[in-house]
Amino acid sequence: MYFNQPVLVPEIPGKLVFRKKGESTYILLETGRIYDPNRKYTRVDRKIIGVQIPGRPELMLPNENYLEFFSKEEEKMMDEEKDLIDTYQEERDNNFMVRDFFRSAVL
Repeated sequence: MYFNQPVLVPEIPGKLVFRKKGESTYILLETGRIYDPNRKYTRVDRKIIGVQIPGRPELMLPNENYLEFFSKEEEKMMDEEKDLIDTYQEERDNNFMVRDFFRSAVL
């Protein structure tokens, strides 16, 4: 389940992977590596931490895994980052209001 509150995509060089599936881009965090002695190779262990917001590559909608790995991130956010998230939420709310207005006008 993805939360409705957008957050900034964490900046962790070499630990994040972006996977596109359909029209959505999922953000995966590398949590470790597991060595398989039978096959003699290392497998990367990754967890999905959120889905990227279309048109806003710096923002994502997090899931439960994000809270597990980044529970303290929101406290460290700078004012600029909070303003960016607030701006996105205002744009989204305005889009919903316009959509609902036109739906009711057509009916």
